[in-house]
Amino acid sequence: MLSLLGVVVGATVGIAGFLIPGTSSGPEAADAVSPVALAALVRQGPFSEVLPSEFETTGLVDVNIGDASAAGRIDALELKAAHSEDIGFFAHLEVYPTGAAAIRRAEARIETIERIYDGNVVDGGPEAYCAYKTIRAPTAWECGGTSGLVYAEATVAPNANAYQHLATGTVSAMLSYADEKARVAAGP
Repeated sequence: MLSLLGVVVGATVGIAGFLIPGTSSGPEAADAVSPVALAALVRQGPFSEVLPSEFETTGLVDVNIGDASAAGRIDALELKAAHSEDIGFFAHLEVYPTGAAAIRRAEARIETIERIYDGNVVDGGPEAYCAYKTIRAPTAWECGGTSGLVYAEATVAPNANAYQHLATGTVSAMLSYADEKARVAAGP
């Protein structure tokens, strides 16, 4: 009976790792994926993940990232989405040569936000964070995270609590998309 329980628990963990973004691969597995192949697959699209109901994806396009901590990226793409005119929206993802580089990018972004907004505005860490920006207008939610070789970030304005799910849901969708492309890039 104990061995049957072990098999069931093992199978459940394996299935959960496949279905939950970011849990299917550790840093070693992420670094086994070719970053150039992953970047090509991410760029190729199509972006087919479901976004929060207020958004409808219109595709991925080139984007320039001015943050110095993004200098080591392999590629960066903006996620375009149709949405209400009352919502400000910007989302992008970046592919890095290693999982550690993607995490360093997220850590650097969190440090920058904390510095600009006088600290204590970020909840979470490099794998998943959200910042409630209130100092400058327009105020916004910025959420981001990492999975494998990818860093993703989404900014949504206004920053009412009712809009936070738009940022977190978008980041989750982008990381799920990247995870699927990483599985393809890793091959059989």
